[in-house]
Amino acid sequence: KYNSSGEKILIRAHGEPPETYRILQEQNLSVIDGTCPIVRRSQLLARSYFEKGYLVILVGKKGHPEIIGINGYCENKTLVIETPEEVDTIPSGKKLFVMAQTTAHPETHTKIIEKIRKKGHAFESKNTICKYIINREAEFVEFIRECDIVLVVGGKNSSNTGVLYKNALREQKQTYRIEKPEELDFNWFKFQDTVGITGGTSTPPRLIEQVKKILEVKFNSSVSSVKRPIRS
Repeated sequence: KYNSSGEKILIRAHGEPPETYRILQEQNLSVIDGTCPIVRRSQLLARSYFEKGYLVILVGKKGHPEIIGINGYCENKTLVIETPEEVDTIPSGKKLFVMAQTTAHPETHTKIIEKIRKKGHAFESKNTICKYIINREAEFVEFIRECDIVLVVGGKNSSNTGVLYKNALREQKQTYRIEKPEELDFNWFKFQDTVGITGGTSTPPRLIEQVKKILEVKFNSSVSSVKRPIRS
């Protein structure tokens, strides 16, 4: 049961399943729908193929809020695939429609599509990964390669921050994950190091700025930062 004392209910950018809207409506609550328009299109696309009798396959992270929302538009009957290995769980003889979480990793998505094709499944697909994410991925890799040290700022329980950290670590071994400025260890840095800072989706920009300012004051130098996240 939601708070019914007059407060407005905000639907976050990841979206919600239809059941959430039904419950809110039944309780006569005021709703501000902040669902990302790109996510909304994915929800409606999934529903349209589900209603045509397709098994909708979602390439993405199990339990992710966006996946839960899209799944709800298909009566919770989608199949969520995280890795190419999980393609083996796809049943044969079904009409398949393959789409992706808007923030799915492009490389993983491509590998999964290729394996579905190699397994001989007949399927339709649409690349629903946000174009902004794809473009930012290339920028992110270029940014990381220019740095001697990378700091990823974000909550310990943030899956987005975790993915960001792993992606950065692939390109730069001297990558450190911190939740707050107090976790900085100045022993990580050498005076002439180029330091890059980025953060997860839920990381407040002010935290990144605080970390940046501390380092600039400590080493009397400038620090590069990517203030917007790459993926959630």
